[in-house]
Formats: sequence, C-alpha cells, structure tokens
Amino acid sequence: MNRKEYIFDTVRSNRLQLVKINSKNFQLPLQSPWVFRPSKYDVEIKWHGFNDLDQLLLLDSSAVLTLYCLKTQAILNEIKLYTEFHLTAHSDAIKNRLYIYTDRSVEGENKYKKYIYVVDSMNFTVLYDETVELEYDCVDKSYEYHQISQYYKNKLYIAYQDENTDDEVEDGYVIVNLQDKTIEKHLFDKTSYSYNFGDGCRIWFAPWFDLGLRPHYKNIRHIKSGDIECFTYSVDVFILSTGELLKTIPVREIQSDHLGYGGSDKIAHLIRDADINNEDYHEAHDDFFEDLNHVVWEKEDQAFWVLFRGGILRRIDIQGKRSPLIVSQDLRKNSSSQDVLSQFYEHSHLLAIDENNEIKFGSVSYNYDSLISFNPSDYDLNNETEIIDLVQGNVVDINNEQNHSYDSLSINIIKIDKWDLPSCIKVLQILYGLVRDDMDALLVSERIKICYELPDEKFSDAEFYKRLIPFGSEIAVHIEPLIALFIQNEKSERYYHDEETTFLFYAIESLIKIDESYIDLFCHYIASVDMDHDVSNASLIYDIFKTENWTQLKTMLAFLCHSDAGSSNTHDMLSECWEKDGLKEFVNNNYTADSLNELYKTIFNITNGSFDADDIISRLEEFEGYSENSVLIECFKNM
Repeated sequence: MNRKEYIFDTVRSNRLQLVKINSKNFQLPLQSPWVFRPSKYDVEIKWHGFNDLDQLLLLDSSAVLTLYCLKTQAILNEIKLYTEFHLTAHSDAIKNRLYIYTDRSVEGENKYKKYIYVVDSMNFTVLYDETVELEYDCVDKSYEYHQISQYYKNKLYIAYQDENTDDEVEDGYVIVNLQDKTIEKHLFDKTSYSYNFGDGCRIWFAPWFDLGLRPHYKNIRHIKSGDIECFTYSVDVFILSTGELLKTIPVREIQSDHLGYGGSDKIAHLIRDADINNEDYHEAHDDFFEDLNHVVWEKEDQAFWVLFRGGILRRIDIQGKRSPLIVSQDLRKNSSSQDVLSQFYEHSHLLAIDENNEIKFGSVSYNYDSLISFNPSDYDLNNETEIIDLVQGNVVDINNEQNHSYDSLSINIIKIDKWDLPSCIKVLQILYGLVRDDMDALLVSERIKICYELPDEKFSDAEFYKRLIPFGSEIAVHIEPLIALFIQNEKSERYYHDEETTFLFYAIESLIKIDESYIDLFCHYIASVDMDHDVSNASLIYDIFKTENWTQLKTMLAFLCHSDAGSSNTHDMLSECWEKDGLKEFVNNNYTADSLNELYKTIFNITNGSFDADDIISRLEEFEGYSENSVLIECFKNM
C-alpha cells in the first residue's frame, strides 16, 4: 500500500477531524480536493493507506475500517472491529496486508487480551484475528499521539511498560513474530536509562537497521556560557536485537528560559541538581521532553528526522552530524491554533518520508534530496539562531523580532516597551482583541499560556495582573471589559491557564483587590467557567470570606457558591460562614424573606436558571439552627 500520487492531509476544526485528499497532477481521477469528515465528534483518523486499486483505507478511533473509491469518492465497504481500546495499524505493501492490533476484554472475565487483526487490503476481508498473550500494559495507552510500534518483515515491535512483582515500573519493548507467534521481551537497563513515571518510554523503531531510538532522560547535558544557560535534548540509540545502548546523540540545545511556561526555573533546577530517585525530577524531564514530538527514520541512510513543537525539524545521522534547524512557515504560523492543531502532538502525522524520496511536512511535499543537500559549509550546524525556512529557502534569525514566534513555541509572548499605565492599557487592548477575534489562537497544548516580556525581564500572567493593582481604578476600567467579553463567550468553560486555574482568573482577582464592588462581576464569571477546575477560584472565595465584614455582594457570592454554579469545593462554604463567620447575623439583620427571595432571583438570572431550589433547601436544612431561622424558611416557601 503506497500513497502513489495522492496528497493526504488532516486538520482539526471544533472537535472534528477533516481529512483532505488531492492529487499531485491533474491527470489522475481526483480533480479537486475531497474532504472526508467522520460522522462523530472526537473521532480521530488512526491510520490511512492506499491499495493497488487506487482505493483509500481509513481506520478511525471508533474502530471502523472504511474503504473508499478515489475515483467516485464513494464508500465501498466498512469493517467494524470489536474493541473499545486504542488501535494501532501497520501495512505490508508487498503482501497487501494490513496488521491492526488492540486490546479486547475477555467476556465474563475482568482481564484483557491483545488481538491482532490481519486484513487483505485488496479484497477488504479479515483473514484472521489472533490472540497474542501479552501483558495488558504492553502498549501504553497514553501514547495515542506517538509512534509506539513498527511492523517489519512479519514482526511487530511494540513499546512496553508494566509493573513487576515488586511494583516497580519496567520499560522496554517486545518483538512479536507473527509467523511463529513467539514473543521476545527486552527491558531497558536502568543504569543507562532513567525511566519517567507513569507515561512509559517513547520509542521509535527502525528494524531495517536493527536500531531503536528513545529520549535520553539521564544526565542531561548542561551548558553555561556567560549569562546564557542551555540544556541539551539528546536521544539514546540502541540495538533492537539485544537492547544494548549504542550511543547517545545530542539533537538540540535550548535556553533555560525556553524550557516551559511558569516552570523553567524549577525544571532547570531539577535537571541541574538531578536526584534520579525523585519523582519531581522525572516530571521535570517529562516537561523538558514535551518539545520533542516525533522522530522518523530514513530507510536507506542511517539517519533520522526529529520534529520539535512549533513545526521545527532537524536531520541527524547516526554519527551525530546535524543539519540546521528547519521550519515550515505554513505550519509554524498555525502551531497554536485550536482549529488547525488541537494539540501539539498532532504535528507527528504531518511528518513522513515516502518511497519517492519526498518529505511530507505541513500542507505540501518537499523534495527530500534537496533538503539533504541544502547544507552550506558556512553554516554553523550547532547554532540555534539558524533556521532554514522551507518556504523561502533561506536562513532566518530566530532572535529577530519578526520571527519572535520561536519564543512562543510553548507560550504566547506579549512584549511591553516599558512598565507604565499607557503601555499596560495597550496590552489589555491587545488581549481584548484576541479574546474577541480568536481565543483559540492563544491555546498551547489545550491551555492558554501567556508570558509578558519587558526589555530586561519576563513574567507570568499571574505576575502581570498583580503588578497592575497599584494603578487602581485607572486600570480596572480596562480590565473589566476584557472579563465581561470573555463571560459572553459560549465556550468560556473550555479555557484554562492550567488544571486548577480558569482563564482570566488572575484578572478578576486583581479587580477584586482593587475594588470589592467587582465581586458582582466575579459572580457572573463563576457562572460562566468550569468550576470543576476551581481550585484557584475557591481559594479566592475563601479569602473574600475571611473577614466578618459582610456585604450584600459577599452574601450573593456565598449563596451563589452554594448553588449548582458552584462545585464540591464551594458548596460547604455557606454552612461554614453561616454560624462561625457571622453570615447568619448579617442575613437576619439586613434581609427579609422577600428581599432574600429577590437575591435568589438575581442568582437564578446570573446562572441562567442552573440551580435547583429543592437542592439548595436540602443543603440548608443541614445547617444547625436552620429550622429556627424564619427568614430562610419564609424565603424558600415563596420560591
């Protein structure tokens, strides 16, 4: 199965994966781009290939293998594979065979077995499905977006992770011989390889060279020249047949302040002062290696291509000789767009080398031989300021301001000329425009990460809004419209800074510290975001309730948190404040049953009716002294 003269590309739009197919010359049956869209949301194309009849095969994540005629663009046949787990597929073009393996639950038993399907791609029939006695975790489920296996000469090479009898995690790989159904297992020697916790080891196999490649987690090289501190991405090359480490090859140097959002100092410290027995150390390595997305081995020369986040590419041979960094601008400019790439792992399917010596990267194919030869002697191959632009064919300086998006590979950077009120207002206006026009453009790996850069320092989103507080009401009037605009976005609950912090939390926090009257806006904000990720919001609410100086706005916030707009972290706040912090006394002295009922009507409007009065009453009845509180009882009688 080969791609012949067809171009296959995928993009993502609003949870739908769109597949575009076109022909390289107009003499072929496909005269215009054909767009295929799976019928379900969140269905991924796991594998695609062509048979010798110019028919397209697509395997999707819902375990359906579909056969299409490229000439008529019609569906010819479908095969449903019975599994709810991750699928991986490899093809043998010579034998017209497609090998698909997955996990399947054993009926009536609480265990799983590995199944290998063999499909005749010409007749589109399942020849047989075989059970392979492998441990359940042999294919790590977390690597849906990485290559974890390879097929070559009737053998499957599969990444392995499991726990031994001492509950220690073992990393390695297995070789499954499909002909005699034997399994050969190789574990990595921990003296030469420090495994990361939980996710297993990424492996890229090249069985035609009897070689494999994995990230080098141990003894990361640390370079310091003057004020510049760098760390080195390296990979381990090992012999597949024995598992023996062959060599460690550096593939890229990166400055410490580019290591990752908000955690560059921590990552740098943990790598510098490595304690390989510390779980934090391994988490730091995971963050460090997030930039290394994908590897593709060549078939003739012992060399491989490494793809980094942001669409940056480099060729390295087995001797360690490196090309300049290469970037495809059409991919790079969209690298943080949710509509084009929902997460940076999806770059991996854009990189491939075909049988015609062409490298497929981004939306076009490039001549492979010209890329190999494009290596002028006057270039410093180890200089990270040099990037070859595949579109223009020239070297660009990544430190030039026009190309500053290099600094944004893991974060969005907003530059500030100087720290004063006019400059900060300008930044807020920029943010307002981004939220209004395309908030998805701010997403990096499904999170909104922003860094602010003065000429002499960089700081985080949290620090930016903290520094705005001294400007007081003069800056508050420019923060408020930004939050109000975000609240109106129907998808606002999808956006976060991190797992515990919803987008623009730091902005609303600064507003409340400037003026408590913005608690009203905070109530609307809470109703619009995902309060399942409310650790930061809950912490701010606790701070607001620390004082016994109750107001009507604080009372509204307390009852709002007790409604369905709150969460498990906030539902208990009302009961805690009721007796201990004086809220009961404030309500009895300042509210009648009718006015408290009006307060709940306001909350009902803020939450668009998303609270249940009966549920609230049942919670209130758990309060000590509720039955004696006439104001509450009369209020809910009228609801």
